[in-house]
Amino acid sequence: MNFFVFLSLLLVVPFVTAQNAIVELAQNNCTTVLFLFTDTNWLPETTALIDEWVQLRRAQSFCVCVTLWGEAALPNFCLRDGILCITKRDDSGVAAAWGEQNDYWIKIGQRLPTVLAALESLPRHAGRGVMLMDSDVLLRRNIDARLRLHNAEIAIQQEWPCQTAPHQLCVNGGVWWARRSDGAIALLRAASDLMLKLRLPDMDALQIVAARRASSIRFLERTLYPNGYTAMKEGEYKRAHLIHVNWLKSVRCKQNVLRRARRGDGLVVESNCTLF
Repeated sequence: MNFFVFLSLLLVVPFVTAQNAIVELAQNNCTTVLFLFTDTNWLPETTALIDEWVQLRRAQSFCVCVTLWGEAALPNFCLRDGILCITKRDDSGVAAAWGEQNDYWIKIGQRLPTVLAALESLPRHAGRGVMLMDSDVLLRRNIDARLRLHNAEIAIQQEWPCQTAPHQLCVNGGVWWARRSDGAIALLRAASDLMLKLRLPDMDALQIVAARRASSIRFLERTLYPNGYTAMKEGEYKRAHLIHVNWLKSVRCKQNVLRRARRGDGLVVESNCTLF
């Protein structure tokens, strides 16, 4: 498939065409289809994350589906075989503030339903899955090979600490893997329904589902898959397979931490950057 041509067509065709393209993408014999969501502000980090995903898999085939918000110029990675780019124009102005707290929940609320729709369209395969990752993630090892070894329908990163007021929230909605199975689809449908009916963020909806179906969802070991608090506040990241820098308050601080880490400087947080 010429993905550049397909990308141009996506602006005027029904969403089902995108679903068909994802099914075709998955025929690239990839074990996991990775879903990313980005815009102009986060394109450099998204590009670096894609490079890490591909390089750490080495000779294995890969499939990455990237949703691009707004009017950003098409990045070069959209031309690579194994990568599908879907553009979404946003006339409300939300796209210009990706990652900023005022519009944050509005925008990321579309992540789970998008991945669920793709999962529903893919052939069932117990040994394969789909994965969602935020762009503020640093990859250090081939996590696909590790996540597929879990017996659960869904493997999800822990939000830590989770025993905080006003309620317990232990799910991180920015890093999770779901099996291509009816069981995983049922769990994500339940979460999607809760988001719609109760107007909940995806993390809260996933938390409720995890509490109801604990045996079907595995929380990833927090020092191997640390969130920002575990990595930057507690310093638990030496053994990490990935690091999620989600606890920093500003986009600029997150980007600086990721860029310095990728240059080999370690996980360095500037003195003027604060954690939530």
